[in-house]
Amino acid sequence: KRKMAKRISGLLDHYIVCGYGRMGKIVSSEMDKRNQKFVIIDHNPAKIKLAMEAGYIAFEGDCLDDNVLRKVKINQAKGLVAVLKKEEDNLFVTLSARGANPELFIISKNTYENNRKKYLTAGANKVLNPYEIAGHSLANMVTRPAVVDFLEVVSKGTEVDWETDEIIVENNSEIMGQEIRQAFDREELNIIIAAIQKPDGKMMFNPRGRTIVESGDKLIAM
Repeated sequence: KRKMAKRISGLLDHYIVCGYGRMGKIVSSEMDKRNQKFVIIDHNPAKIKLAMEAGYIAFEGDCLDDNVLRKVKINQAKGLVAVLKKEEDNLFVTLSARGANPELFIISKNTYENNRKKYLTAGANKVLNPYEIAGHSLANMVTRPAVVDFLEVVSKGTEVDWETDEIIVENNSEIMGQEIRQAFDREELNIIIAAIQKPDGKMMFNPRGRTIVESGDKLIAM
């Protein structure tokens, strides 16, 4: 416990995973593959033991307890994923997390479409229905298998050396004001800018080479 407390004290710009059930394990595994800093919270000692055996930073406690969220440094966290078993618990965690950190990026699991607006009102940035996502993926696998294969290669890696990431353009960035073809010479850097998300949330897909890079842009790079 002392060792884990020391690891938690060193966290900054990390992610918090609330719940180490089936979805929590998948989220943690993907975070670990991407070398992201994260901490798991679960009230079940057996699940915390499993998380620690997997090499993850884990804290035994109730995600609904504000003191527990403070102990995992929610005020200095980058994002939070609420994947608890009960829907109302995910909603409550979302509300508490937003109050503790107004800048936190929150993703919450919700299987009932009628409750979606409640999560957004509580402060969630994204509300995901795992059944809807799974159904959509299965339909794509049947009707567009080659597209699914491509997306899996891009998102998960495999033998093909591809990686996707987002680049946030700050005010003092040296690429601000440049055209995409100048800032990211494909011949030199082998980087493709697949999309640009503007500060208002609007997404521009397949931007042209003459598109100007502006402050606040999020560049989706491959």
